[in-house]
Amino acid sequence: FNNTGTLTLGNGTGDTTTFTGGVTATAPSQVNLAGTIRTTNNTMSLGDAGTPIVLTANTILSGNTAGAIALGGTVNGAYSLTVNTTGDTTFSLAVGNTTALTTLTTNASGTTYINGGAITTSSAQTYGDAVVLGADTTLTTTDNNITFSSTVDSDSADTKRNLTVTLGSGSSTFSGIVGTTSLADITLNSSATFNAAITATNLTIAASKTATVKDDVTIASTIALSGSSTLTVLNASTMTIAGTITDTGTGNTISVNDSNATNAAPDEVTFSGTVAADTLTIGSSTTAGKAKFTGSGGATIDAITITGGNHADEDSTATFNYALTSTSVTLDDN
Repeated sequence: FNNTGTLTLGNGTGDTTTFTGGVTATAPSQVNLAGTIRTTNNTMSLGDAGTPIVLTANTILSGNTAGAIALGGTVNGAYSLTVNTTGDTTFSLAVGNTTALTTLTTNASGTTYINGGAITTSSAQTYGDAVVLGADTTLTTTDNNITFSSTVDSDSADTKRNLTVTLGSGSSTFSGIVGTTSLADITLNSSATFNAAITATNLTIAASKTATVKDDVTIASTIALSGSSTLTVLNASTMTIAGTITDTGTGNTISVNDSNATNAAPDEVTFSGTVAADTLTIGSSTTAGKAKFTGSGGATIDAITITGGNHADEDSTATFNYALTSTSVTLDDN
C-alpha cells in the first residue's frame, strides 16, 4: 500500500484479513486495525514514524508463524492487541501514549523489540517471548500485572537501557534472565518477582514495594531501598547479591529464606557489597536461611532477627566478615 490516506484493515473483532504474500503499508496518514490481520510466514510492516496506528476493535496480528511484524508509528486505542509470530515483533514508537490499550500480549518464541520508550495498558501486559529494549522504557498498567516469560535485555552493551515498571497495585514477574546484555537502571514503582538472575547498573525499589529475587543479583552500583521497601531473597541454591544496598527513609527490610531446604541445612546467600537496612530477618518459623556479608564497607542494620526453621536440621545463620553496626540482634531457636 503506497497510499497517503488512511488504511483500514478490518472493521470489527470478528473480521479476518489474510495477506498470503505479506503486507507493507509504506507511509499512510493513519492505519486502523480491527479483528485478525495475518500473513503466511511473511513480513507485516505497517507505517513509518509519521503513521499513527489506531485499534478500532480487539486486534490480533499474526505472522503465521514466522513472519516479522513491525509497527512503525504510535499505537493507540482502548482495545486489546495480540501479536503472534515466532519471528521479530517491533514496536518502533510508544504504545498507548494517548489512549491506553486494554491488554498487550505477545506469544512464545521470537523476540519483541520495544524501541518507542513506553507501553501503557489499562489491564495486563504479557510478553511470551524474549524482550529487547531499544530505548529507555517505561511500562505502565492501571493496577494490573506484567508477565515476562522469557529474557529481558538491552539492545547493546554500549547503550544500556533503563527499565521503569509502574503498575499501581499490580506486580511484575520476570521468569527469564534479566540483563544478559546488562540493563542500566531498573526502577520498580510496583512490586516484582525475579525468578532468574539480574544484571543492571542500579536497582531501585520504591517505597512500600517488594522485590523478590531467586537467583544471582549483579548490580554494578546501588540497590536502593526507598522507605518501607523490602528485598526478599528466596534462594533454592547458593547465590550472590552484588551491589551497595542503601537505606533511605525508615522501615526498609531484607529477608533471607532458602525456599528449597525442607528439613535440611539452607544454602548460603552472599552479600558482597556494603549493606544498610532497618531490619534483617534470616529464616522463619517454617524455613531456614543462611547469609554471609563480605562487603568491605561492613553492614549497618538496626534490628536483626535470626530464626531457625521447624526441623532440627533447619538452622539459620548469619556471618559478618567485616564490621556490623546494629542496635539489636535476636536469636530465635524456634
